[in-house]
Amino acid sequence: MADIKSFIKKRASFKAKLTQFSSYLNIVQSCEKLSEVQLIEIEHRLSTFESLYEKYDILQTELEEAVDDPSEQYTEREEFEKQYYSLVATARHLIGMARKHLSRDAAFGVESGTSHTHKHTSVRLPKIDLPKFSGSYHDWLEFRDTFISIIHNNEGIDNINKLHYLRASLKGSASLIIDNLDFRSDNYDAAWKLLCSRYDNKRLLVNNHVQAIFSVQNITKESSKSLRHIVDTTNKNLRALFTLGQPVQHWDTLIIYIMVNKLDQVTNREWEEYRNSLSEPPTLDIFINFISNRADLLETLEESRSLKSKTEHQQMNNHSKSKTFSLTCEPSSSKSVSCPVCKDNHFLFQCEQFRNLSVQAKLKKAQSSNVCLNCLRPGHTAQKCKLGHCKYCPEKHNTLLHTDNDSNSNQNIVLSASHHTASKVVLLSTALVGVTDAEGRPHTARVLLDNGSTANFVSEDFCRKLRIPTYFVASRVKGINNQSSDCSQGCTLSLNSLNEDFEVELDCHVIAKVSSSVPSTYIDTHNICLPSNIVLADPRFYTPSSIDILVGAEVFWGIIGMNRISLGKNMPTLLESKLGWLITGVVHQPNNFSNNSSSFMLTDDLRLGLNRFWELDSISSKHKLTYEERSCEQIFVETTYRDTDGRNVGQVSECHSCS
Repeated sequence: MADIKSFIKKRASFKAKLTQFSSYLNIVQSCEKLSEVQLIEIEHRLSTFESLYEKYDILQTELEEAVDDPSEQYTEREEFEKQYYSLVATARHLIGMARKHLSRDAAFGVESGTSHTHKHTSVRLPKIDLPKFSGSYHDWLEFRDTFISIIHNNEGIDNINKLHYLRASLKGSASLIIDNLDFRSDNYDAAWKLLCSRYDNKRLLVNNHVQAIFSVQNITKESSKSLRHIVDTTNKNLRALFTLGQPVQHWDTLIIYIMVNKLDQVTNREWEEYRNSLSEPPTLDIFINFISNRADLLETLEESRSLKSKTEHQQMNNHSKSKTFSLTCEPSSSKSVSCPVCKDNHFLFQCEQFRNLSVQAKLKKAQSSNVCLNCLRPGHTAQKCKLGHCKYCPEKHNTLLHTDNDSNSNQNIVLSASHHTASKVVLLSTALVGVTDAEGRPHTARVLLDNGSTANFVSEDFCRKLRIPTYFVASRVKGINNQSSDCSQGCTLSLNSLNEDFEVELDCHVIAKVSSSVPSTYIDTHNICLPSNIVLADPRFYTPSSIDILVGAEVFWGIIGMNRISLGKNMPTLLESKLGWLITGVVHQPNNFSNNSSSFMLTDDLRLGLNRFWELDSISSKHKLTYEERSCEQIFVETTYRDTDGRNVGQVSECHSCS
């Protein structure tokens, strides 16, 4: 209980200080204008007052923890903080306003102190901005002389304000020199001495100004601006060097030589001609006068040239406006557009009847209508048409008139073919791969690896199954006997191996059907001895199945490996690949297998022609076996097999009908 009373007494002391500071601010606010001393006093009082809150916060926290019900103490804290922050804001506002008034009075003193004898109340002189200095030796002399004239030697400005102006004038590395000095009036002289001792280095100043003369940029093309720049830079640095006590009045020949080497070729030639006309070596004043006159001449020519160009531009604009007016007025008197097919008010290419015609009929109608074959508008020919060419080829005709014979720009794609006779079948390289659809679900696809194809293909059915987006392509697929068909859609697929960590992205052409079933007939695998320790890329290679994707030579050789296994004479070969082991080559079949052939030409015309051929002249290849023949064949299948050495082993059975 005694601790709580002690805390309350201490808190009363803080409240008393709060009341004292409030009374002081009321007195300050009653003053019309604050002096520099009053401003400093407010700043110090505010600094002391701001440190009061930290002590109060510690005491109030201990008091709130000591009592059982701190709600009353929370109210006390809220009232104290409300009054505290209000007084701090009032004090800072007074400091800001006082500084603004003092800065305005000091600036007025600078402007009026330069002339005490002449007063022109009717003329308001422009405000003189303080010079800025960022630490460059090249700018030091100009800053030093300006600051001394405006601020340093002005007795109407006290030292605290001079220090304020000095800090406001310094930037970059220069401001760091006096950064550690406290903001007091007696530190101004120390700050000015530190700055002068750092940058009043005569040797470095001379070196910087001499280097500036040598570093003037060369003039590549004569212009008044470049010539005036070289004159101004030279004069500025020479004046600075003269202020530093350098004998620049004896440097004329050296400065002229340096500056002549900076001139462009035309001005240099003019100067040499002018110098040859002089009987005495030219002085720097003569050189400067020559360059200045040359700059005046170029400036006059540039202005006249600019004025002439502006006048011509205005004339061109006026001329174009008058031409536009005549063109916009002309259609009112011209005839309306009439379609030569339906006689409606639109161009030929907009006519639905014309669009529904065949390509040959469109071409014939366009020629008879005397319209441009490129844009299908009247009034000019295709040779003079300014619009673009056909979208499918570079020929100068409309896309509606495009025929397959004109598709020279289409990509030609060559396919290989497969063939087998009745006694042997050629196995093609097939494999099962994983493909992801548009929604990320995996699918298994059967691919055909064909190094004789220059492109990749996917069937429309499988593409529709994957629901992947397609894009437009203009390609022509060519096969056996130069048969061809057009392909207008493409898509992008991502294939991954089912047996190894391998994935490849393919750009495929979408076609109606990649090929017929592969292989074209069922393969008897009893005669094919496959090693037991390999994984086939297509485990059911012997069963005729459809092909979903054809992989061309673009990817083929990146899939094939180095190892191969030969299964014997007249037997297929195993090839190692990243999709598994591929089985390819010739397989001999019994003669009773049906004849069939397949070709990857992908042309509808050829397919229809073959169908008609087989329909007109078809002979059944089936032979009706007798009972004895069927019995013999069944016994052969049941009792005959091939051993590990490749020999046929069978049992001899007795024919019951013969006995």
